[in-house]
Amino acid sequence: MIQEISRIVPSHIYSEIVSAAMMVYSIPQVIESVEAVVVFPGLGEDCRIAHAIGWWHQAFSDFFLVAGINPCETTWRRLGIADLMCAPFFLRRTRGVETQINAAHTKEQAEWIYERVMSLGIQSLALFASPFHCLRAYLTLLKTFIDHGKSHVILVPAPTPIAPSQLIPENGKSGWELVPGEVERIVQYQQKGDVATYEELRWYLSSLWNRTCLQAATVR
Repeated sequence: MIQEISRIVPSHIYSEIVSAAMMVYSIPQVIESVEAVVVFPGLGEDCRIAHAIGWWHQAFSDFFLVAGINPCETTWRRLGIADLMCAPFFLRRTRGVETQINAAHTKEQAEWIYERVMSLGIQSLALFASPFHCLRAYLTLLKTFIDHGKSHVILVPAPTPIAPSQLIPENGKSGWELVPGEVERIVQYQQKGDVATYEELRWYLSSLWNRTCLQAATVR
């Protein structure tokens, strides 16, 4: 007979990352309540941008911020406003749209988003990114706001609804295959100081869940 495993066991780095994913992805996607739609594009995944534009066109938010893409990627494309108005995106609503064009990595994207959020007086945003990348993008953006002393900003995750087996244009791999690398990057970038730690996330979420927009979506 197999001995039952206790539900309470010591935590370790990988269980903390699983916990972070569970808790971040359980944040209600109150996209209709945030002031800004933010998208972290890259790896040739046009679906990230198209999904965000779909929400933007519903006119819930005042601002649409598109972070830059690493110009070294073979699938890099310019994402200025005029470019977004063309196929395959067909952006129609251009007032409130700002784009970064180039960014070497996620941290650089996050710093640009922070600067625009502060400049525009934004208090809440929804972060659009692929499911395999959204956790690291979220933790990187959170760490950026924490480091700048602006952890009051509401950050809502909005993972792109795509099949995990769909191949990524940049490298021909699926989301399943890219998760291990994302986990290792989270571990190393936490040590570097670019990604929010488990403790920082717990602290932030304890405050976030007390915010009005999330409380309204909470199951009682």
